[in-house]
Amino acid sequence: MAFAAKLIAFLAFLLASIWVVYSPGFDSVVAAIASLAAFLASLFIKKKETHPNQMQNVSGHAEGIQAGRDVHITKSGKD
Repeated sequence: MAFAAKLIAFLAFLLASIWVVYSPGFDSVVAAIASLAAFLASLFIKKKETHPNQMQNVSGHAEGIQAGRDVHITKSGKD
């Protein structure tokens, strides 16, 4: 995904630069600057690190509840 974003941004900059050369004007220059900014921003896209495993330490007589989302507890262990 990050490679595709870099490639598209670079191609947009290349086409906008060609547009500036063949038809200089405000709109072509703005397009070239915007596409250059998009390309430079795409260089900072990082891949998110995922942590698929959950880890929990429970000591003593405690109970550990581990879930991937919200947990609603209706009863205590003493009932």
